[in-house]
Amino acid sequence: MRLVVDTQIARVKPELASGAVVPEAKVDLFNPHDNFDKLANDFVTLKPEVLVVDPQRFVMSSLLSKLLALAGNTESRLVLGCQGVDDVTKIKAAHNGYFDVVNLVDPAPVLAEHLRRIHYGRSSLQDDVLWKRIPKPPSIGNMEAVAQDETDYAILELVCVGLRDQDIAEVLGYSIQAIKNRISLMLARAGSPNRTQIASQFTNQLLVAQMIAEIAASKRGLTPPD
Repeated sequence: MRLVVDTQIARVKPELASGAVVPEAKVDLFNPHDNFDKLANDFVTLKPEVLVVDPQRFVMSSLLSKLLALAGNTESRLVLGCQGVDDVTKIKAAHNGYFDVVNLVDPAPVLAEHLRRIHYGRSSLQDDVLWKRIPKPPSIGNMEAVAQDETDYAILELVCVGLRDQDIAEVLGYSIQAIKNRISLMLARAGSPNRTQIASQFTNQLLVAQMIAEIAASKRGLTPPD
């Protein structure tokens, strides 16, 4: 197993970073505070199979997933490492695309076994018994396919700033029903249950796209586009 651990987790759980918890694993560290170009290059070199991320970087899930994919690590498991895991944490992690959550306060043998099961795909948030009690989270949609024309993009941008359907219809010159229909179709394509989540996903997509553009531009020695 190629286990790559957030430097913050290494401070909290040094035995995980030292290799003592999973002796057979090749363990390396990554620092999310590094610039994105360095992170992308690190993931090429380290080839992480399980990437354990500190909760402080919770919102970085989209970016880390994209950087892993760019580095050719499409099968990497993105895992949240927490000091105590409850249902709220699991729900937030699942909705943000994390593969699983591990409890850093578990005894070393329990933590090691959980990481092995994650590595082999035998443990994931999508299979957690939590979803027997509450609705299972939707799969993370491909936001690039959600907005299919300039009007869709304009609607998403206005949803992100909090406008109501009536306001959006007035701004864009459409009927309220036409706006509702378009939003419903975009929600279905995104796999999102509501407009709040689609706005969050869309905002994250724009941020990730800008970051990736900066990485590509830096490699070419260019200034990234505005």
